Amino acid sequence: MILPTERLGVGLGYRPELAADLDRYPGEVDFLEFTGDHCFSPSLMAQAQAWSRRIPGVCHFLSLSIGTAEPLDPEYTEKVGEVLRQLGGPWFSDHLAVTRVQGVDLGHLSPVAFTEETVEIVSRKAIYLQERFGMPFLLENITSHFTLPGASLTEWDLLTKIVERSGCGILLDVNNVYVNASNAGFDPYDFLRGIPLDRVLQIHLGGAVMRDGVMIDSHGHPVPEPVFDLLEFVCDNSPVSAILLERDRNMPAFEELAGDMRRARSILDGARTAESAPAKALPA
Repeated sequence: MILPTERLGVGLGYRPELAADLDRYPGEVDFLEFTGDHCFSPSLMAQAQAWSRRIPGVCHFLSLSIGTAEPLDPEYTEKVGEVLRQLGGPWFSDHLAVTRVQGVDLGHLSPVAFTEETVEIVSRKAIYLQERFGMPFLLENITSHFTLPGASLTEWDLLTKIVERSGCGILLDVNNVYVNASNAGFDPYDFLRGIPLDRVLQIHLGGAVMRDGVMIDSHGHPVPEPVFDLLEFVCDNSPVSAILLERDRNMPAFEELAGDMRRARSILDGARTAESAPAKALPA
């Protein structure tokens, strides 16, 4: 599928508790990301509709379980369609993960097997979703603390094959790349070299914390410097349209969030002013 070229800029995930700050600081947030599952609630859908008339938005879902071998859950998929019909947006997204097995909700994002079979399963579903809803679908890379046995591909090879086969786009979580690289001992730039950066439309930018020797994607800590470095290299080598600052807990003063958004916007603007120049090489 042809990916949109419009630029959204730098935004935040919508939370009702942010409403007062969004009113108080107009212009600091270029777009909002609505968690589609929250919008199954009529009251939260009404809030999302009201804000989407003021600030552009995109929908991000949690439980399509696109990595499950079973078919997509028809009831959940219908709810996804209803949210998209009411909120619209240039694309929608979910995680390259398993969240449901044999009708049982796992309650978290579980990793998929890095195999050709997974490529077939996920590609088939991504094609179906794009055809059904008539809009681009983006897959987000997740964190995992182990690789399922029987892997025949690297994580970046898996993502690349799915994107090439299905025509979907990528929601690249650069913090998740950093976390997995730290825990598994690989170079995060190997991941970036290995994926089709021309299919990266949106980026998630967040923080992490070290616990018992393991790096955890926390959604509750400041963005570390290495993640900003990854962001800059991705922006210099891909047509990024949107950068989302993820902060779901330990919420600081809005000015701190705004500072990180301004820094991300500066990186994106710097990349855009040089888009006619050759792309910068990733470090060896």
